[in-house]
Amino acid sequence: MMATTNWYVLYVKSKWENRIEKQLNNSHLEIEAFSPSLVEVRQYSDRKKRVKVPILKGIVLIKTLDKYRNKVFIFPGTLGYLRYLGSPGVVKEREIDYLKKLTQKPNILSVEFESLNIGDQIELNRMGFKNENGVVQKITKHHVWVLLDGLGHILKVSLK
Repeated sequence: MMATTNWYVLYVKSKWENRIEKQLNNSHLEIEAFSPSLVEVRQYSDRKKRVKVPILKGIVLIKTLDKYRNKVFIFPGTLGYLRYLGSPGVVKEREIDYLKKLTQKPNILSVEFESLNIGDQIELNRMGFKNENGVVQKITKHHVWVLLDGLGHILKVSLK
């Protein structure tokens, strides 16, 4: 029987997402780490700075075999796994692909949602994502929150 790798949601300390991702990917463990993030321009009193900001705060997604899953705890800043019905929750590969596409396409900020209602099932094809769907959870003038089922999280999309 061939063992398969799965994506898991690993909780990490606040503001440690990028650090943990880099450590896991640079380690010799059989673990792939992904922390979806976007680059934002932050205004400080004396300068502007480009900052890499995680989309899922306090979370790093890891892909590994079940038997290697607990090896992540040798790294400081790792806290535990998202649990569903007593065992670590597994994230669907298509949702990871969606997050990877999101981080590679900065034009997503230019999409306008004028006629959406809470609870609407939307196709994300208009934003450059093929065969992707989400459920609208909340709408404001400049933001839309879309539910990603397998992660158990809501993605906040900023609009221009």
